[in-house]
Amino acid sequence: MFRSSVPLRWRRYAERYRLIGNKCKKCGNVHYPKVEICEKCGSKELEEYKLKPYGKLLSFSEVYSPTEEFSAYAPYCVGIIQLEEGPKILAMIADVKKEDLKIGMKLKACFRKLYKDGNNGVIHYGLKFTPYF
Repeated sequence: MFRSSVPLRWRRYAERYRLIGNKCKKCGNVHYPKVEICEKCGSKELEEYKLKPYGKLLSFSEVYSPTEEFSAYAPYCVGIIQLEEGPKILAMIADVKKEDLKIGMKLKACFRKLYKDGNNGVIHYGLKFTPYF
């Protein structure tokens, strides 16, 4: 299994926690996560861009057999959320029952505990999405 280097993971934490992507200076297309070349026009002229934490639910699924790290949450829902600026993100959905999830509902990114590493007790944080009105 491919694992990224520890320094690389630490450098990218801010991007994941704060929804930092980049925006093409030529066509205005917003990317998350960051890219080296604009997917729309091919330009390499990109600038850092902080995305808003709001989006809408496009699709979701309930997870019954998660990996060990997420077993305490099972069953839980993950969804594809389209952020206001356009990019789509796959994330865990919290604070709502599956029966109450609706395609198109508004969601907001929240900084939360994701899991605790069983071997050394390191707590991993990240973004989950919750309903907002």
